[in-house]
Amino acid sequence: MLAARQSRSETEEVQQQLEAFHLDYNTFRPHSSLGYLPPAQAEMEFYEHMEKKAG
Repeated sequence: MLAARQSRSETEEVQQQLEAFHLDYNTFRPHSSLGYLPPAQAEMEFYEHMEKKAG
């Protein structure tokens, strides 16, 4: 029973760590394919460009 709780706790901890990495990677970490901008900034600049283009 204790091993199952530890395993569940460890699994939850790993899931939290993966979610934190995923958030960092997909939001804040610069990507070469985006001109070394973080995805959040690239998205913001894309929509700003589209608004200017639309008029």
